[in-house]
Amino acid sequence: KDWWQQWEQWQSSASFLPLPAAIEVPALRPYQQKGYEWMVLLANAGAGACLADDMGLGKTLQTICFLANRVETKPGKKHLVICPSSLIYNWQQELQKFAPTLNIYIYHGAGRRVNFIDQNDVNVVITTYGTIRSDIDRLAQVRFGVVVLDESHNIKNPQAQVTQAVCRLRAQTRVALSGTPVMNNTFDLYSQLNFLLPGMFGSHDFFKN
Repeated sequence: KDWWQQWEQWQSSASFLPLPAAIEVPALRPYQQKGYEWMVLLANAGAGACLADDMGLGKTLQTICFLANRVETKPGKKHLVICPSSLIYNWQQELQKFAPTLNIYIYHGAGRRVNFIDQNDVNVVITTYGTIRSDIDRLAQVRFGVVVLDESHNIKNPQAQVTQAVCRLRAQTRVALSGTPVMNNTFDLYSQLNFLLPGMFGSHDFFKN
């Protein structure tokens, strides 16, 4: 009942959730504020979120606000961002710019060490799809608070090794970000939605039908 009242309030009011203390930005644009609140509400209901705003509208900022909210409300949890290798340092820069007090660990490259993820001062781990595919046996043992897939259309093929690896990760909340969640046909959505809510959409054939 409390959650449903929040949902109705979210639909009818301009803003009802303050930004986390870690966020250093005067204010979000109205639609960014609603997107941030939407992710928080879905997480509170145990659901995943697919944020499919167009490029340039601030999916990264909205997600950083959501991650800061989880760090604030669920202390001690580690959160994971998976992105193409070309975006690793963009995520690092954006986190340092908008949430400078969050501690970041880039899990990538020859010197990566999975035991660093367990250090108490790490809030957000940033890695790549290729690293996940290579190290899934170790990373599947870690319990994450949030797992974020940036450019989530990278897992649109259900049979791909990277898709199967990502779906083995353990997380309380899952978020997919993509400006192009449908690239070829609507079946591109299956793996992304199945990652967010495992089992909710049935088998491949059921979804196609």
